Amino acid sequence: MNTKVMLAFSNMIYSAGVKKLLEGADFEVADVFKTSELKTGTNPYSMIKSFEPDVILVDFITLYNEFGDVGQAHGMRLILLDTGCGKDNITSAVTDKGLKGVLAGNSTPIRLKKAISSVARGGVWFSKTGLV
Repeated sequence: MNTKVMLAFSNMIYSAGVKKLLEGADFEVADVFKTSELKTGTNPYSMIKSFEPDVILVDFITLYNEFGDVGQAHGMRLILLDTGCGKDNITSAVTDKGLKGVLAGNSTPIRLKKAISSVARGGVWFSKTGLV
């Protein structure tokens, strides 16, 4: 059975690249989550619920601007892909948003896939790079 992954990035080019890395590798990737389709104050839960992802990959901007407390409120497994948001912001995101993982932006595609698989099985994944 494939792991269902939803992408939630503010940068559509970044999303397309991550989607290409995951396609055909035991992952079913949702259509790219388009933050431009959300209106301010709209709860993204209905968009997420229709796909029922095992894991949601998110960047810092989308996590704070679009998700609010959706992840914690619905027990979603969120992995933050660190695109250079800084150690303090990552620490805040982990404590405030209930992240199940953080992956350094300079990680390999193999590490990305391992992180997703680990979190999908109920584990956690925190890259050491940028967190120590």
